[in-house]
This record gives sequence, C-alpha cells and structure tokens, in this order.
Amino acid sequence: MYEGGDASSANRQGVTPLNADAALIYRTALVECVLLSRRIEANMAPNFFRFVVSIRPSTDIRGTRPPKSGSSFSSIKEYDMQGLRIRERKFVWPPRLPKWRHRERLNFRTGMFFLLPWTIGFLVFTLYPMVASLIYSFSIYHSRRPLEWVGWQNYAQLLQDDLFWKSLSNTVYIVGIGVPLTLLASFLCAVLLNLKVSGQSIYRVMYFLPSIVPTVASTILWLWILNPQVGILNSILGAFGIDGPNWMSNPAWSKPGLILLGMWGMGGTIVIYLSGLQDVPTSLLEAAEIDGAGWWQRLWHITIPMVSPITLFNLITGVIAGFQYFTQAYVFSGTQGLGYPLNSTLFYSVYLYQSGFLYLKMGYASAMAWILFLIILVCTLLLLKVSERFTYYSG
Repeated sequence: MYEGGDASSANRQGVTPLNADAALIYRTALVECVLLSRRIEANMAPNFFRFVVSIRPSTDIRGTRPPKSGSSFSSIKEYDMQGLRIRERKFVWPPRLPKWRHRERLNFRTGMFFLLPWTIGFLVFTLYPMVASLIYSFSIYHSRRPLEWVGWQNYAQLLQDDLFWKSLSNTVYIVGIGVPLTLLASFLCAVLLNLKVSGQSIYRVMYFLPSIVPTVASTILWLWILNPQVGILNSILGAFGIDGPNWMSNPAWSKPGLILLGMWGMGGTIVIYLSGLQDVPTSLLEAAEIDGAGWWQRLWHITIPMVSPITLFNLITGVIAGFQYFTQAYVFSGTQGLGYPLNSTLFYSVYLYQSGFLYLKMGYASAMAWILFLIILVCTLLLLKVSERFTYYSG
C-alpha cells in the first residue's frame, strides 16, 4: 500500500510504491544512521570518515526510492527521508587531526615530562640490554676488541654442553615440584586463615611476615635450620626417632631443602589466595550447605572452581620465578662453589651467571638468556591455552 497518495500518482512521479512497514523500517534505519554519524563525528579525534548531513523541511517525502545496493561509494547521492538530506560519506586521507588548544598542549607536555624518568630507564636498562644481548648471542665478546661474529655457534655449543642440560634439569625440578607444592600449601593455609576464629588477624600476620624478610637473610637462616649437626629441623626429627638427612651436602636432599625454604616465604601467595576466597559468593556456599553438601564437597565443587583464576595467576608467576631461580641457590652454595654439592644446585640462572660474569663468556651467556626467554614464553602460552579447560570466570 502506498502512503501519501494513490499508486497512479506515485508512478507518475517515478517513485516505486513501498509497503507501510518497509517504509517505516527504512525511515528508522536512516535516522539512526544520521544520529550515529553525528556521534562518531563528535567523538572520533582522527576523522577518517567525514559525514555530511543537512536538514531541510520537506512536505511529503514518504515513498522515496531507497538507494540501490550496487551504488558507487564515491558518488554523492541525496536521499530524502523524514526531512533529512544525507550525502554518502567520503574517505578523507590524511586524517584531519584536531587542533590542540594551549591548555591541551601544556597538559601533554607535563605528562610527558613526568613519564621521562621511566622512559629513560626503560630505554637504558631494559631495551638496550635486550638488543645488546641478542647481538652478543651471535658473537664472541671481547672486552678490548670488537665483537667476533660467529652466527649460531653459541647455540650449537649449548646443545652439546652437559652442564647446560644439568642446570636445565635442576630448574625443571624446582618448577615441576616446588611450584605445585607451594601452590597447594598456600591454598590450604589461605583456607585455614579464612575461617572465622578468634585471633584471625594475628595468624594472618604470622603467616605473612616471612615473605617480607630479605631473601639473603632468610636463606642464611635456613642454612642454620638445615644444618645436619645443630640444625633445629634435624633436632625435631630426632625427637621422633627419625635420623635427619644431610641437607646441605647430600645431592639428593639439597633441592628439597631449597623447596622448604621457598615454602616458608609463601606469604604473598597466601594473601592473593585469601583475597580470592573472600570473593566466593556466600550464597552458593549456603545453598550447597542447605542441599546437604559437606565441607569437602563445598570446597571441591564451589571454592576451588571460583578461585581458579587466582590459581592460574599464581601458577604462571610461580613458573616464571622458578625458571629464574638464583639468589637462594647462590647463597646456599656458600664458599663451597656454585652448584655445591655435585652441581645439584646448579640452576639455569646460576650457570648463566657463572658463564657470563665468572668465565666472561658474554656471548655464551646471552645465548642462554634468550633460550630461557623462549622457554618461559612457551610455558606461559601453554598454561594460558590449557587454562581454558579448568579456569572459571564468573563474569
């Protein structure tokens, strides 16, 4: 049915009759396009597309023929609908950037001035060392002579180095065993600290305090705790009739001793888990309890899935820190030499330090650093990919 006259008058005007519903939908769509164009034109700083819109009164614009689908984008056509004259948008290049007022320029300069210290630090202490180490990894570094380009020789030697594989296996031991044990112990401690008991704040402070002790000081403390003759740990084991091992001289027990040291300073991980536990909806726990679910069922089916993003975060940060394990092993070796006993504590970062700063093989150490970077990158991407199966996001 034609609106605004009969069909014969429409044909005389060269206008195709439209159904009333189709005409209403068409008018509404064009009005929304005009409003959207104004909004984009007002908010987009780089005006890549220019919308030309003008409004004029019209007596009878109903029944106007809609644009053809095959019309050219660059041609300018006018369509009358609800008193609006709309021209097709034009592509404008280069983009017209808005002129800044004096106040905006002043604010920009002030912001860049405050960012200048960080920018200089990033360029000097992060970007330049990364680029330099990448170049060194393909060369032999001489302190008094120019670099000697050797290509992939450093990487080929690493694959044939037994100490490289030994240090990598020690590091994987810390990552594969130490990190999961630390996460498990941190979660259990956070669950206990989340219980509503008297003296809750005191317990939380006691569990968190070891994490703020400097790493060197805590390692020296644990050297005394793990001492096979006078150490407190072996004394406690002896009280129960257990003969404590030689933690510092036995290669089979040196890495477990370092894992115990790491678990002692897990206060930061506990706090992160505790914050996640406090975000678990109590309505879900109460509903499960009303339905007859026990404490273990509520923990396994509600609490653990709800804190799975926290577990993923702690797992990724723990893996990254485990591959960079250095300070504890360096202090733990003491005056016996790096890797004591029998290279059981020769971790990847320790061997990298030994090659670069003790043997002055900077090219070799730089190659190790980039291999470590690739290993951490691959492990992180794999964890993020696998996490899609066990990580639950309530949003």
